[in-house]
Amino acid sequence: MIKEESSVLINDANAEARARAYRKLEASSPDDIRPDITAIRKGYEKMAADPSSTFGVGFGILGSENRRDDYLKKNCQEFQN
Repeated sequence: MIKEESSVLINDANAEARARAYRKLEASSPDDIRPDITAIRKGYEKMAADPSSTFGVGFGILGSENRRDDYLKKNCQEFQN
């Protein structure tokens, strides 16, 4: 699923597009990373609803994004650069 959404997640700065992609990922994410995927999705939904919140929400989901990145590095070798 992440391969299907990677273009949006990497290239699309639109918060609603990213929220949609994270909704799809959330449904199929493993239990150990799902809470972080949920937090990121909710963050992008907040950004889409209130663009002025982007800065604060971005800081709020930073930990979840870091854990997502760590998870991908450890468990998804196809995403290694």
